[in-house]
Amino acid sequence: MREAVTLARATFGVSVPESVDARLAGLRPTGYDRLARVLAEPTAHQAAFLCDGLAQGSWRVKARYLGRSLFPAAEFMRVHGPIRNRRDLAWQYLLHLGRGLYRIPRALWVGMTQLWRAAR
Repeated sequence: MREAVTLARATFGVSVPESVDARLAGLRPTGYDRLARVLAEPTAHQAAFLCDGLAQGSWRVKARYLGRSLFPAAEFMRVHGPIRNRRDLAWQYLLHLGRGLYRIPRALWVGMTQLWRAAR
């Protein structure tokens, strides 16, 4: 929050009362704030969808979000890979899942180690 106010002040020339500055200076970032900052790093962007999914409302909405993330629409897959028939589409879905299984744990590991180092 403090960074957002500082950026708004620098960009738009917004003046902020001293009481707000004092209160912002006393705020400590929460664990969710630190995790969001780490996942915003380019090395962890593949894992960010997990936090987005956890922020969804009910379990039904979370499951729908996860399903759409793991199995995007066929049109999306056609744009991102050479697909001539249904077998190629199935192969592209397997590649998509395989890449996720490789990248997401790795990105989470990088993000968590960065979070651990930042907390020290």
